[in-house]
Amino acid sequence: MALVCSVLAATGSEQRLMERINQAVNRELSFQPDEEQYGRDVIAVEPSSKRGDCDDYVFTKLARLFQAGFPGERMAVLRVINEKGAPHAVLVIDGDWVLDNRFAWIEHKATLERYGYRFPI
Repeated sequence: MALVCSVLAATGSEQRLMERINQAVNRELSFQPDEEQYGRDVIAVEPSSKRGDCDDYVFTKLARLFQAGFPGERMAVLRVINEKGAPHAVLVIDGDWVLDNRFAWIEHKATLERYGYRFPI
């Protein structure tokens, strides 16, 4: 897969903050579906088990960005369909920039759409 990280429209300090938090959460958590871990769907922010599914990554990133002073009105949690046709949750900044537990970098929504992601209208 050859996705190229685009230049963010956000300020340089905002870009660094988003990248740092995205990478830290992706590194700190291990993917495990809720059904395996809890026996049901659960949303956990900063799960104590250090395991979670995509929505746990998203809400942990959202909480950390918010705690760091990032404006909440610029962030949105979206349920998308990934390139494999599976439901997936991502954090979107300014309607265009995607923080995804599947990638260490921040990617533009249009690039992920070309790759096969389907976003809600």
